Amino acid sequence: MKHTVQEQIEELRLQLHKIASDKDLTDPKVVNISEKLDLLINEFYIAKNRYLRNLVYQFNNSDSPKTTQTP
Repeated sequence: MKHTVQEQIEELRLQLHKIASDKDLTDPKVVNISEKLDLLINEFYIAKNRYLRNLVYQFNNSDSPKTTQTP
């Protein structure tokens, strides 16, 4: 079963916490997990921003009437 990016982030975060508590922060194992976690977090935010831009695009290009607020 494939985990969501959020689940993968949480899994790596827990691994990092466990390993970093016993090792130096510059230990290759700690650094490796930290780098993987960074990549997943970036992937999550890129996907989130892409989703939000798509929603804004759809809203701006929909045929439904738009309401505007007057100051």
